[in-house]
Formats: sequence, structure tokens, C-alpha cells
Amino acid sequence: MFTILDKSNYLKGLLIVAKMNNKIDEGEKDIITNASSRFGFSQDFLNETMQNILANDFVSNLPIQFSKPVVAQEFIEECLKLVISKDDPAPRELLWLSEVAKINQLDNEWFLKEKRSVQQKKQ
Repeated sequence: MFTILDKSNYLKGLLIVAKMNNKIDEGEKDIITNASSRFGFSQDFLNETMQNILANDFVSNLPIQFSKPVVAQEFIEECLKLVISKDDPAPRELLWLSEVAKINQLDNEWFLKEKRSVQQKKQ
């Protein structure tokens, strides 16, 4: 289901979202590490990438387009968990995710429903 480019973009997207508040906390690291190992990325690669992502101003924040809407849905669901797990989610993180939904032809109603679902599970 996931192409090599999807896997790369998925990990990049998680890192973009984590970077938006200028720190990567333990909950974010856990989610990113889990995704990285699911997709076969090495732990050394991931550690180096997480160390460098905060200082790298050249990482594009453009919304990511995936090969299939179902891949985008999975990505957004995982990112919502990452964002909403924080004590202080940045509004721009949710705005960026809604842009990812839009570019992947996912309905805004679907996005809002998923966001509410994740928020309710946190409470």
C-alpha cells in the first residue's frame, strides 16, 4: 500500500509537525520512532534526523501529497495523535494537517471528525 516515496514523506511529515513548536518531546519521539521502524528506516538514521531537524531551516513545510488518499488518512490520523498528545499543540500544526487533507482530496468534514475523535480519546 505504501510506496517508498510515501514512507519517506510520512516520516518527513511527522518530523515537520513535531518541529512546528521548536522541540520534539518524548511522546513525539515515540510516535516517530514507531513509524520509522514500521517503514524499515534505521535507528541511526532516525536519531541523526531528529537531532538535525530543529536546526534545519531548509526543510519545506509545504503540505505533503501521498500516492493514495488512504495513505494520507493514516498519516493524518497518526499526526493528530502526535499533535493532540501535547500539552500545548500549536494551532499551525492543525492548520498544516488540514492543508495536507485538502491536497490529498480528503473532505474537511472527515478531518474535523477525526480531530474530534482523537481529542475525545485524550480526555
